[in-house]
Amino acid sequence: ATAGGVLRLDWTPRPGDTTIANMILEPRFWHEYMFIMPFERFMVYHRIRIEHRWTRSFNFDYEWIFRNRWRYKIYASIPLNKPKLVPGAWYFVPDVEIIMQSGRPVVDSPLEDLRIYPQLGYIVNPRLKLGGGPMYTTGQRLNPGGFQWRQRLVLRVNAYVSLDFRKFENKIPDINFSD
Repeated sequence: ATAGGVLRLDWTPRPGDTTIANMILEPRFWHEYMFIMPFERFMVYHRIRIEHRWTRSFNFDYEWIFRNRWRYKIYASIPLNKPKLVPGAWYFVPDVEIIMQSGRPVVDSPLEDLRIYPQLGYIVNPRLKLGGGPMYTTGQRLNPGGFQWRQRLVLRVNAYVSLDFRKFENKIPDINFSD
């Protein structure tokens, strides 16, 4: 379980337009819970993340609105060229996330986003993993109503950098659920 905060900066979709703000802030607080299912060759992850966020429009006279986000993500890391997830392994990640929202302004648009992100990755060393792939995303618009849907195809590239520099012997031992 982890928790934290975010202060997201949104930049105007219409640069140079003096009738709207150039930038708005979107503060968020979140807590998430990760459940990992180890198998002999791969791992399956379940992530539940709850966000509490305040948003507003770029228009100067718009008020802040409060919404909750309810996110569930399931993904796996499956090695392709080695028997386990070790340095030098290429791996495939099937990744699906559903993002629901609730709050007073959410009337007919509870499905904020559905993300399907198959990716290919490579483990450089125990502290660095690289990956990427196409992400399809679709969801309902908050305004003017849930009958409007948006769809996007986004190319994502990511790097996972671990800042844990302890030697392997000093790490927390594996937990055994059976003898």
